[in-house]
Amino acid sequence: MSIKWDRVTALILALFAFWLLVNNGQAVSAFFSSMKDIGPGHTADEQTIGLIAFGLVGVCLVAIVKILTQNRRK
Repeated sequence: MSIKWDRVTALILALFAFWLLVNNGQAVSAFFSSMKDIGPGHTADEQTIGLIAFGLVGVCLVAIVKILTQNRRK
C-alpha cells in the first residue's frame, strides 16, 4: 500500500479552503456573489471580478475531477 500524494494534497487544499471560508466567510461570499454581475448593465470592474470568480470556480471543479479520476499505473 502506498500513499497517494495527489489525493493528500487535494485534501490539504480542501481543508485550507474550508478554513478560509470559515474565517473570512463574508468576504468570500461577496466575491462569489459577484458572478451575477457578469452581464450587461454593470461596470467593467464588476464584470471582470465576476468573470474571475466564475473562472476560479471552474478551475477548481476541473482540478478536483482531474485529481479524483486520474488512474496512475506503475
